[in-house]
Amino acid sequence: MTAARRIEARAKRSKPHVRARVGAARRSSSREVSGNGAQLETAFRSFVRVSQKLERAYDLLRARCERIDFALAKANAELRTKVAEQDALSRYLEGLLSGLPVAVVVANAENRLELVNPAAAAVLGRTAASLHGVDCASVRGVDGVPLLLLGSPGGVDSAGEVEREIEPEEGARVRVVNRLSEVRGAEGQLLARIETLQDVTATRRLEDRVRYLDAMAAVGEMAAIVAHEIRSPLNGVLGFAGLLRRSLEEEDSKVSAARYADRVEEGVRRVEKTVNDLLAYARPESIESRRVSLSSLLDESLDEATASVPLGDVRVIQRHRAPGEAALGDPAALRRVFTNLIRNALEAMTPEGGVASGRLELLSGAAAGEAWASVRDSGPGLPAEVRDRLFAPFVTTRRRGVGLGLATVLKLVSLQQGRVDVQSESGAGTAFIVRLPRLSRSIKRRKEIGA
Repeated sequence: MTAARRIEARAKRSKPHVRARVGAARRSSSREVSGNGAQLETAFRSFVRVSQKLERAYDLLRARCERIDFALAKANAELRTKVAEQDALSRYLEGLLSGLPVAVVVANAENRLELVNPAAAAVLGRTAASLHGVDCASVRGVDGVPLLLLGSPGGVDSAGEVEREIEPEEGARVRVVNRLSEVRGAEGQLLARIETLQDVTATRRLEDRVRYLDAMAAVGEMAAIVAHEIRSPLNGVLGFAGLLRRSLEEEDSKVSAARYADRVEEGVRRVEKTVNDLLAYARPESIESRRVSLSSLLDESLDEATASVPLGDVRVIQRHRAPGEAALGDPAALRRVFTNLIRNALEAMTPEGGVASGRLELLSGAAAGEAWASVRDSGPGLPAEVRDRLFAPFVTTRRRGVGLGLATVLKLVSLQQGRVDVQSESGAGTAFIVRLPRLSRSIKRRKEIGA
């Protein structure tokens, strides 16, 4: 048998097996196709559900974006409005500062100038543009001294106001009053510092002129009063001297001569008192403060005052609420003060050509860290026209008097860190209350102060 025949026979024998395998393969493929279709349908349904969820999420996201866009647009509009308002306010404030006659500079937290109004530029001798952004410490005058307190060492921390003279590189020397203030945020952080410079050159010159004129007026008033106070007794001295000469030429004129000599002596003493009052007011005082008893000083001053002004029918009332309480003062100066006040009180209760009568109250006490002594009379009270200038030199209510007594009282009390209060009512008398520092232990100090 040939090879071909053998192969053909073999193929015939294998055909039933091939057919069986092909059928099995077809049945298996049909089952696989049916299972894959179910899986595809399940996957498709899942895809649809996910797509629907994504669509709903997209719609929600789009709606939210629209709300956000609307809110952002509204916020941007409000922000633009606020920016416009801030810009208008800034321009308003800049215009306001530009129109102020007072120099104003504004420095940021780094101490650099951010705003300089025209008045400040004029005082500092530079243009506002050249000063913008400049460090405050670099703004200096011809002598190298900073023109701004903001540029001075420790100037930022200073409080209140400082008056000083400055001379910019370009411009005249001026006297200014500097004031500092700070602008802080809600959290307390420093935002800016503001300094004002008020040019007081013309004001100080005017004040100096007024003081000079006041001094000249006081000198003129003093000259008139002193001339009157000296001329009157001198005229009396001259008149009585002539009478004394004629009486000495006559016989049996001893009594007349003695009377005229007394008049001459009285006139000379008046002149001497006037000169002494002027010297006492003008000379520098040496104050030696120590522990003093005001009640004891009042007693001593009463004896000294009544030696020159008769007590007459005056009833003296003394009340010392804290006799053991001490004050800080100079006993000699306070004795002069109380003697002067008691003498004035007795003279206020003495009618012209009459005898003193009324009530004199000498009181003392302590309260609120100070000791006080009061001299009160029952006289006619002070005229309203002299109450406001009672302690001014050469102001007097007496026909004979230079008007330096109360001025000296105020001077002596002020040198001892005290003060003098006055209470007066027409027809109800006058009270002078001297108030001095209260002292609980011995303290001694010396102060040399010129008049």
